Amino acid sequence: MNDNNRQILPEMNSLWQETLNWQPTIQQKQQFQKLYEPIIVGNKKLNLIRITQLLIIG
Repeated sequence: MNDNNRQILPEMNSLWQETLNWQPTIQQKQQFQKLYEPIIVGNKKLNLIRITQLLIIG
């Protein structure tokens, strides 16, 4: 995915801290981002789930 269309993983630090008492490392955030991008691309093509809406609500 090129940088102009790159989907950025929403910041979830406060939720993770409140629910799990945990904060991801920079490396873990990068890994989450790598997983997030193809999920969003696939979701736009197949629309199997409304992941973007779930992340905004969460």
